[in-house]
Amino acid sequence: MAGNLIQLPSVGTASAIAIVNGAATKNGRIALSDNDLCGIFSGLITNFSQITDSKVAPAPGTITLVYRTDTASNTLFLTGHLAAACNSGNTASGVTFSATTSFASLFPNNGAGVISGGPLLATAHGVKGQAALANYLAGLGGTSVTSAIGYLAPDWTSVVPTSLQTLSNGKPSPVIVAALTGSGTVGRLPTVPQITMGLTHPGKGATNAVPPNSAATGANPALWVPLVPAPTKGYPIVGYGTFEFAQCYSAPAVTAGVMAFLTAHYTDPTYRAIQESNGLVPLSDSPAARFIPAITAHILSNGTGDWQTDIGDATACAGKSGR
Repeated sequence: MAGNLIQLPSVGTASAIAIVNGAATKNGRIALSDNDLCGIFSGLITNFSQITDSKVAPAPGTITLVYRTDTASNTLFLTGHLAAACNSGNTASGVTFSATTSFASLFPNNGAGVISGGPLLATAHGVKGQAALANYLAGLGGTSVTSAIGYLAPDWTSVVPTSLQTLSNGKPSPVIVAALTGSGTVGRLPTVPQITMGLTHPGKGATNAVPPNSAATGANPALWVPLVPAPTKGYPIVGYGTFEFAQCYSAPAVTAGVMAFLTAHYTDPTYRAIQESNGLVPLSDSPAARFIPAITAHILSNGTGDWQTDIGDATACAGKSGR
């Protein structure tokens, strides 16, 4: 046994709406409203010609909706936004959005969670993982893609030219992203300043704004990660990536290594610079910075044992072989 699950916020990030369209020659050229997003991801809008809110009209073409088949935080951010923004007037009949890490689970009528070829979203295409999704949109998945929309973390797109991520051809991602206007008129791209602003202005339904403050709440992994639905300012689809660790390890050196990595991740300026260059918001620069003292005291101290939530805590790990 490896002990309890430890889940912690890692960085602030976003779900960028990637677009493949003849007119989308640069990031932000096409701007999508909430009505557009709700229509596209519910299957109400199936052709770029149906998008009328963008000042620059997209080139007509059937939209291939590319989604993640694996569970993913990017899917959670997107569906959380759709749950807040979508209604019967801008969404396909029979579709109701809720925050989930599994996009296919929102379409049970398609049979066994399969979207592609089902009665809804007949042109959807599922891929596993961000790398596969980015490669597919870039035309490196064995299929020529000329008209599509998907969602990715910003570092898998060309909006972050300093990203260390590369595609299967060894080159940086050329994938273009749409600007998002939300319910307004100003288009926003998923840049570090815009993501930070979104994290700072959560909308209705935000949870876990402060860290756990007792042994009982500290024992619940879900309470260590803030949820940020429907920001009122900044980029509108944001959230916190997570780390998931086992609490107990069979080798003391592994315990020490995990703790050293987490400590550096949250406090080392070098790590902070790497995160920013990849289009990510360091936790110390976000509202979740208030979690860092609690993480240090109750996850990384490995000395007091007051909550028994520390990595390698002697009491919590007693009798467990560890990983």
